[in-house]
Amino acid sequence: MNEATKCLSTLLVITALSSASARASAQSAARRLDVGTAVSEALAHNPARQAAEIDVERARQNVLAEQGRYSYVLQADAGITHQKSARLGAGDTLSASTTRTYTVGSALRRTFATGTSAELRLQGERFESSGSTLGGSTATGYGVSGRASLSQPLLRGAGTRVGEAELRAARVQKELADKSSLRNQSALVRDVVLAYWELWYAEESVRIQRSALALAKQQESDAKVRVVQGAAAPTDVLTFATRVAELEEALVAAELGQTQRALELARLMGSPDPDRQLGALSSRPPSAGPSATRADVEAALRSGSLELAELETQVKLARTRADVAGESTRARLDLEGYLESQGLSERVPTAARRAGELGYLTAHVGVIYELPLDDSRQNAEKRAALLAVRAAEHNLKSVRDRITAEAALSVTNERAASRRVVLAEKTQAVAEKAHAAEKARFELGQSLPIAVQQAEDELRRARLRVARAQVDLVQEQTVVLHLAGKLLSQYRG
Repeated sequence: MNEATKCLSTLLVITALSSASARASAQSAARRLDVGTAVSEALAHNPARQAAEIDVERARQNVLAEQGRYSYVLQADAGITHQKSARLGAGDTLSASTTRTYTVGSALRRTFATGTSAELRLQGERFESSGSTLGGSTATGYGVSGRASLSQPLLRGAGTRVGEAELRAARVQKELADKSSLRNQSALVRDVVLAYWELWYAEESVRIQRSALALAKQQESDAKVRVVQGAAAPTDVLTFATRVAELEEALVAAELGQTQRALELARLMGSPDPDRQLGALSSRPPSAGPSATRADVEAALRSGSLELAELETQVKLARTRADVAGESTRARLDLEGYLESQGLSERVPTAARRAGELGYLTAHVGVIYELPLDDSRQNAEKRAALLAVRAAEHNLKSVRDRITAEAALSVTNERAASRRVVLAEKTQAVAEKAHAAEKARFELGQSLPIAVQQAEDELRRARLRVARAQVDLVQEQTVVLHLAGKLLSQYRG
């Protein structure tokens, strides 16, 4: 080997080492994380998950609001009334009287879940009367009264079935929000796991393409050396140069795919500024978990599917609404009554004592009846509520059938992916042997450069298929765990 050849070889080696060093520096600056860290950060910062948590808290506050619907109410009031009235006398004469009344009152009332409304009221008043019948003088007195009143609906609004309907609905909505939040979290974990291993595959693809490109450049360099030595034709260099150009193009596409996967993972993790240098910490292929039979998955779906649990709660909510549909337009029959004691005197203490002696009582018992003359609204509300129940039940059945089908498909895909891993590894082993044999033949002058390149292409594709099959297997297992409602507990535990 002459001096020119040595210098050329040295220059190419230095260039390759410098390029490799630059790539290593860029990779070391990337933020690398494992799949557990990615899931934890997504659960902590993903805005969709945070919105679901806010919905849960909002539902809890609605329950508290409904629990406080029937609280005690204290009322205080005061007023003044001035009245001047005329009285007709003999000979078409008029006499006038003037009354001024000052009142101060307080009431404590409450409506109960049964529809009962109760009130206790105390009132004091001071009245002044003057007129011709009093000879122009003014009479002043005080009055104290206490009243206890009660109203009970017998038809519309009667019973806790109606009075606690909104509370029951709020509790079901709280349950629905809880299950929806769990389903959203499980779906987020599924998406993060899938995106993480897609990023790992993209990085593995870049690594394989770079390795193939480095080898092609080395072969191009060797071909140039052989041309200088007169051991090869110049056309051999063109063959390797074409190979280098093709692999550089493939590497650009692979690096773009890696950037896209990194951005998608950063988005799921809730990063405010997606990091293009995000990378997978694991350098090894994903390890597959235990396989599950279709019967195992279907049994898990029946007992633990978060999506089905959410829809079952929606059916429950629709039935709760239907139970009281049309209640506001029913016939009304209310029983009401009150008992009032009153005391009058020119002095306040005496008026209060007389009221307390219950010597002057007023009692009242009555009923109020209302009958809507048009029941079209009531019938429409009941019909709409029943249709909502039927729609929720059909949605539940539709999703149950879909999830069952997805479970069967996922189990089938998982088995196929597991088989593909085994076959792809066998193919890779054969491709490695074929490449080594073709390379040895080329070095002995018994093969053409194009044959070596074909063997290298087969080896590169075999390595990519192995990585793809390994990722597909883990992703299918992740989907099955999500459908069975066990994915979230696996990563939280």
